[in-house]
Amino acid sequence: MKSYVVKKKNKNKKISKFKIKKDGYEFKPNVRKENLIKIDSLTIYNLEMIERLLEKKIEISFRKLTKLVLNEINDEDGNQGGICIALNELTKLKSVLMNEFKAFIKKEDYDKYMKRLKLYEKELKNKLIFLEEKEKHREEEEVKHR
Repeated sequence: MKSYVVKKKNKNKKISKFKIKKDGYEFKPNVRKENLIKIDSLTIYNLEMIERLLEKKIEISFRKLTKLVLNEINDEDGNQGGICIALNELTKLKSVLMNEFKAFIKKEDYDKYMKRLKLYEKELKNKLIFLEEKEKHREEEEVKHR
């Protein structure tokens, strides 16, 4: 893996190559402003910075997931497809937490996130069971009226 640091020296930018043997969190920053250096990837080694960065990233993901879950749970005429989409998003976030972020966040925070995910999963599965029973009951009523 090649790593570089950019140093500003008399209006010229000098690129220095260096290698670090520590593990860090690597990500691709989303910078879309002009007159900035294009960065393909960035690795952070400071654990406090990693925790803050991941906490913000996780909270954004949880806000989106919470909105999706609440829309599906509160939808009276909901369909199974929407619930399956929400369950897939939940599974994806759970997988990212377990495989990528677990090494960088505190155990208490990890447990808190996993507890929230289990609660969302339970509610979605209950709603899915409710919709399946409702559909089954509707089919039975149609058979009786024929």
